Amino acid sequence: MKLNNCSFYDKFVSNIVKFKSFTLTGLTSFSRLLLVNNIREISNRKILFITATEQSALKYSVDLQKIYDLNPVILPYQ
Repeated sequence: MKLNNCSFYDKFVSNIVKFKSFTLTGLTSFSRLLLVNNIREISNRKILFITATEQSALKYSVDLQKIYDLNPVILPYQ
């Protein structure tokens, strides 16, 4: 299934293009990675991706590097 065939896709793109903040919940780890990359491609801007722990941030960072050849930066909570 392609993301652009989903019922919420038009509103999703509209929020990104208008630089609005929004929250998506109930997603699997892989779904989050797909959406982060899709948002990055649509907006062509930097994205702040907040995780619950630094360990999960490291996991997502490695996955983004391997899957999409991105260079994410982790900002640890102090």
